Amino acid sequence: MAANNRSPTLVLYIRHGRTPTTGSRLPGRAPGLHLSDEGRAQAEAVATH
Repeated sequence: MAANNRSPTLVLYIRHGRTPTTGSRLPGRAPGLHLSDEGRAQAEAVATH
């Protein structure tokens, strides 16, 4: 059996950021519901890592 010298695969699960209705209702695929300012900041912070 050959040795496996490859690095393990890293999988990151990242959820969506905060929306105006976070915590008050489950929006599902509500049309027109976008990230709040805080949610955009969260997404930008994750993108830098």
